[in-house]
Amino acid sequence: MMTDVMERNWKESSGGACCAAGVSPWGEAGCQGREGVFTVREGEVLEAIREVSRRARDVKERLAGFSEDVARRASLEEELESLRRERSRLEEERVAARSERMRFLGHE
Repeated sequence: MMTDVMERNWKESSGGACCAAGVSPWGEAGCQGREGVFTVREGEVLEAIREVSRRARDVKERLAGFSEDVARRASLEEELESLRRERSRLEEERVAARSERMRFLGHE
């Protein structure tokens, strides 16, 4: 949570742009009510990355059990490659969301 001095300095330096406009990257609580470091967008992207990682782990475990079934193994490898592409896309989105947060905070 922002202290009074931090809030005053932030409002003076940025004009309180995100909260004054009613658009806060930290959700409805606004900048002052945020409980963590990440914005709502960053949190959503990180959760999506975790989900893709869980799914990839499951596919890898299933892949270990299909050494003889060539067709099933190929299908699982294709699914794993798709998850890798999704993870890569989400990583790009994570970096963009981080950059957005840094701009909101006045660091970029």
